[in-house]
Amino acid sequence: MKMKVQSITINEERNVSLTPGMTICNRVPHWVSDSIEWLKDMFGDFGNGEMTKPMCPKTLNGNHGEFLSVDCTMGHLLKNPASAEIVGTMLHKAGENKDNTGMAGNLSKEQMQMMMQNMTLREMLQYGQVPETVQEQINAQLMSILNEY
Repeated sequence: MKMKVQSITINEERNVSLTPGMTICNRVPHWVSDSIEWLKDMFGDFGNGEMTKPMCPKTLNGNHGEFLSVDCTMGHLLKNPASAEIVGTMLHKAGENKDNTGMAGNLSKEQMQMMMQNMTLREMLQYGQVPETVQEQINAQLMSILNEY
């Protein structure tokens, strides 16, 4: 949503209003409160004498965590022999259970690897509709492997 500005003035306090009819983003009047809420989402909030847990992760993936996880990218997991074995076993089982008539069935192994390298394992598992309990089991296996990024 956009807003139309009615006038421009600069007062003694150096507050500036814009020219009549100029279009600005509807977030402008609330940018401070929006910014504070974003900071709370990213870093947590003050509550009961301590910081609350952040609502959003600080990173896009788990590639730099202390241990590997389903939040690491496929490319990162496949670089480590132990996690590559876990992922490879999972992919092999998935290949046995699915028909290859979809888009991925037309891709070569190299094309599939290129497509998957920046996806997290969690995204792959969710796309494959893998049950949450199985995802947790895979994550537990990966969390036992120190990330040597």
